[in-house]
Amino acid sequence: MSDLPKRDDPIYQEIESFEDYELTQCVAYEMAIRNKNIIRLKAEIDELLSNVSNEHEKYCANEENEIIYQNRLNEYEESVQNAEKNDNALEEMREPCYYDNFYATNRHIPLIKNLLAELKHTYWYRYFYENDILDEIDHRRKFNFFYAKTKIEKLLKEQNKIDSIEFLSFSKDDQIVISKDVFFEDLLIKNIPEGLKKIFDSKKNISDKRINIKMIAPRTVTSLVIPKKYDKSIKININLALPLNELEAQIRLLKNSFDNDSSIIQSPIELLGVELQEAEPTKNFPKKPKAVQMADMFFIYDYVTARMQEVEEYNERYKTVYQEKLHSIKNNKDLSTIEKKIQELEAKKEYYEAKSESTIKTICEEDEVCSQVNLKGDRVYQLYLAIKPYIEECRYKELLTGVSVL
Repeated sequence: MSDLPKRDDPIYQEIESFEDYELTQCVAYEMAIRNKNIIRLKAEIDELLSNVSNEHEKYCANEENEIIYQNRLNEYEESVQNAEKNDNALEEMREPCYYDNFYATNRHIPLIKNLLAELKHTYWYRYFYENDILDEIDHRRKFNFFYAKTKIEKLLKEQNKIDSIEFLSFSKDDQIVISKDVFFEDLLIKNIPEGLKKIFDSKKNISDKRINIKMIAPRTVTSLVIPKKYDKSIKININLALPLNELEAQIRLLKNSFDNDSSIIQSPIELLGVELQEAEPTKNFPKKPKAVQMADMFFIYDYVTARMQEVEEYNERYKTVYQEKLHSIKNNKDLSTIEKKIQELEAKKEYYEAKSESTIKTICEEDEVCSQVNLKGDRVYQLYLAIKPYIEECRYKELLTGVSVL
């Protein structure tokens, strides 16, 4: 039992630290990552990624691929120079990537995409963006650097600021270097990747600043994604100059109005006439959960799950030993029929005496779990039953939508 979860493990300390403003989304995410189907799909993806990684190393070691890429890159840059005066033609071009051919021909990548799609559409879980598979392996760049460089240089040239910015090769150190004091607040930036635009929209004086490209384009995003048809998110204008109590009162008014009549805000699927049933929380699930409570519940679920797996493995081992004994007795020609029957009964008795009769309820009553959450066995059992459907039946979705979407 030494490998069983402990209440003071870092994961439960982290759950305890969830702030009120993020609690529901973080709790829903913690529930999702414990779902067996999500765990299975992630494991399948990881195995495929390992295969892709091995093949990727072989691809990079082949010098012919570098020659092919350089030829394609030279052709592209020549085409860009020829089309410099035609914005439309320039925008339609895409800089060749060294991994284009690998990405298009690798047999594992379509399988990974299908699994990622299943995670997202069925379980609302985004492991990483499906177009960033190689980025998971080799920090693949996430936008067209040469195109962005060309567009920004053109804008700077129009405003006589062409010497203001210097771009280093993306493939060398993944950095942009701002070489001189420049104000970009009056510079109109259009049709460039959002990651770069955020820098130039910051309206701050940038002086000799190195910007790591990974700060512009985060490598992975792991989150739950509510399908648009169920999404009731709204945009509201908030004047942060107002006193905090007024802002809180505004949000409280909106929330109370919605709670009194949820039809004032409808999801796309409801606008189409589909009636959704309001989600009912499981019995004993906290009405207004606190982070500490949720940490206790996750610990209880993890402990019981681990203990049940331990019991099943233990019983399976003894079952195997029992079956081997029966087989040995049956094939022992030195034993009479009566002697075989006696030994079979003894083996059966030994098996049932050794077999663990632990159940979920008896595990919840074990001092090992009760003492760590300072609760009695009955209460531990209630909390386990309260959180279990949210994890195993994917009812964590209800926490995000307020409706039953199973």
